[in-house]
Amino acid sequence: MNPKIPAYDRTRMFVSLISLLLILAAFGAITYDALRPLVVGGRFPMYLYMLPPAATILWGASFRITRRYYLRRAAAADQLLCPHCVYDLRASHANICPECGNPFTPSEVQAAWRALAAQP
Repeated sequence: MNPKIPAYDRTRMFVSLISLLLILAAFGAITYDALRPLVVGGRFPMYLYMLPPAATILWGASFRITRRYYLRRAAAADQLLCPHCVYDLRASHANICPECGNPFTPSEVQAAWRALAAQP
C-alpha cells in the first residue's frame, strides 16, 4: 500500500528539483570548463568538480531527513496529522481539517502514516 500524503510528496519534489538544478549547474560548469581553453584559455576552480557527487549525496540524505522529520511529527501526534497540510488533528472533533478544509477519517489518516513508517 502506498500512503497518500501530499505534504510529504511535495517536500520530496521540492528537494528533488533543487538537487537536480545543483547537479545540472555543476555539469554545465564542468562542460564550460572543458570548452573554455579552446576559446579563452584558463582553468575553472577545482571545487566545482565536486558539486555533482556532493549534490547527489545531499539529495539522498535529504529524503531520509525529510522522512524522519514527518514520521517524528506524526508519532508525536498519534499519527493524526493532516496528509495535505500536516496540521495536528488531535483536537479536531469534526472530520474536516481546520487548516486546509480537507475531509478525513482518523483511521485512514493513521493508516497512511503507519504505511509510510512501514516503508523501508
